[in-house]
Amino acid sequence: MQVDALDVDADLLRSALAPAGASYVTAPSGKAITGRVQVAKRADAMAALVAHEPSLAITPRPMRGGGPTVDLDFHAASTRDVYQMLADVLRTNIVVVVPRPT
Repeated sequence: MQVDALDVDADLLRSALAPAGASYVTAPSGKAITGRVQVAKRADAMAALVAHEPSLAITPRPMRGGGPTVDLDFHAASTRDVYQMLADVLRTNIVVVVPRPT
């Protein structure tokens, strides 16, 4: 596998190289990637991307906050509305990457 990137949106490249079935929520990095790598597997390309730009690693974000516990029911809510509500509450942009069907 060879990956060639010339000012490619780093978030889109990360989503293309993310492990199959990976699902994560992250704030957009706003970075562009330029480079070329030839590897045997997609996981190796992802490792090369993270080695080039460590902030693009897919890692769980630490939970913060200490207020009262709240139960929310999103049973009939659309996925878009749920993420919009989270973005509004967290006051940040949210990029959701959904795994491609295999």
